Amino acid sequence: EAMCIDFEDGYGPRPDAEEDAEAVRAATELAQTRVPETAIGIRIKALAGVTAGRAIRTLDLFLTTLSRTTGGSIPDGFSVTLPKVTGPEHVAVLADILDQLERSLGITVPIDVELMIESPRAIVTTEGLAVPRLIEAARGRAVAVHLGAYDLTSELGVTAGDQRLDHPYCDLARMLLQLSTAGA
Repeated sequence: EAMCIDFEDGYGPRPDAEEDAEAVRAATELAQTRVPETAIGIRIKALAGVTAGRAIRTLDLFLTTLSRTTGGSIPDGFSVTLPKVTGPEHVAVLADILDQLERSLGITVPIDVELMIESPRAIVTTEGLAVPRLIEAARGRAVAVHLGAYDLTSELGVTAGDQRLDHPYCDLARMLLQLSTAGA
C-alpha cells in the first residue's frame, strides 16, 4: 500500500501562511507515526509557472521539519511526487532540489521521485517517446510513473462528463507509458 500527503490539486490553493503551517504539521505527524510496510510520500505542486515557488517552499519546510524531528531519517520508501510534468527540465530541477536538501539536512538515503504524467507532451514529442528522458532527468531517483487521467483527457479536449479512467485516450497513454518504461 501507499499513501501520499497531497499539497497539489486535492489540497488546492491556500494562503502561504496556511500551507507553511500544514507542511510543518504534516511532517511532524509523519515523524511521530510509523506505519509498517506502507510507502508514503508527498505530492507537491508543479515546478512550473506560478506554483513553482510554492512547491519548493512546501517541500523544503516539509523535509526540514521531518529531518529535524527524526534526527535526519526519513521513512523507508519515502517519495516526492511531481505533478504536471511536461519536460525533463522540471524533473531535473526536482532532482537538484533534493540533492541540496539531502546534503544540507544530512539525509543519507536518496529520496525517490514519482512522476505524474498528465499532458500529451510528457508522453510523446516530435522526437519520440518523452518518458525515457523524464526518467533520465531524475538521475536514478525515479521509482514510479503515474498517469493523471483527468488532466490528460481534459488537455485532449474530452469534456468532464466523458473523463474516465477507461477512456480510449487513457488506454493509449497507459500503453505508451508501458512501452516507454520497459526495462527502466
